Amino acid sequence: MQTHPHFLSSIRTALRRGLAAAWGHRRAVAILYLATLLLAALAALPFRAWLLRDAGHSLMLRDIVSGFNYTFLNDFILNYGAGLAPVLNQSVLLLGVYLLLMVFLTGGLVHGLWVQPTQYQSAVFWAGCGRFFGPLLRLTLVFWVLHTLVLGVFLALYAAATRIYAPHLIADERIFTSTLCWLVPLYGLVAAVFFLWQDIAKLTLIHHDGTVWAAFRQSTKGLWVHFRLAYATYLLGAAALGVLLGINYFITTAFAVDTGCTIALSFLITQAVIWLRYSLRVALLGALRSILAPAAAGTIAP
Repeated sequence: MQTHPHFLSSIRTALRRGLAAAWGHRRAVAILYLATLLLAALAALPFRAWLLRDAGHSLMLRDIVSGFNYTFLNDFILNYGAGLAPVLNQSVLLLGVYLLLMVFLTGGLVHGLWVQPTQYQSAVFWAGCGRFFGPLLRLTLVFWVLHTLVLGVFLALYAAATRIYAPHLIADERIFTSTLCWLVPLYGLVAAVFFLWQDIAKLTLIHHDGTVWAAFRQSTKGLWVHFRLAYATYLLGAAALGVLLGINYFITTAFAVDTGCTIALSFLITQAVIWLRYSLRVALLGALRSILAPAAAGTIAP
């Protein structure tokens, strides 16, 4: 595994190049955001129609914006849930469309980052969308299997630690929450390795011209060779995302969302967070691109 005499300097360099990539590819961020907004609007329209048709006259609707309340939600579904199933089916369909669209656009994004790390080019982006959609979809399915296996292992660990399969052996019910206190952070650290591996595989997929298994093998080597620097950079990105979501939660819960103005303000804040989240995503990919830069010559060099 490679060593860095100036480890912190290497992280700063990678992050700086990642931020430059996010700024240079801000049009790609706009495309990702607009695609998400469009599909969210399409998903909201059937739900809005259902609300107006079945529950538009109900005073219960005013409680929707007051926060999560299990009793209210249960009563609302009992009274007006008959027409909800078709709406949920449409939402599931749109979720599938969203995932496919994100794979399609990610192909263009990683192609653009690999060819022009700090400058967006429309022709390069859209060419990458079509060219790498199939290979990237297959690669995504492979990593979905890996993510599922990792999650299954941790669920099994949770079941073993809490003895959930043998309730008569449980001496203290607090074990269910106390186990989560150490298992969830551990899962996050392990899952981050696999998400990092997947992002490296996306970039090496472009380098190997869409050959999935070659990219998978090379990304495994790249993960090993650059693990310390790439993982530290990735964790910093995850921490930045956590801070961003925390700020969003703090701001949106600092005032009551019960009027037209506050609903609009909450919506705008949420949209800004989504935009920043996509920018952070591009910045992380750009940082990984800079770490893997020697791969452009043919191999991932130590």
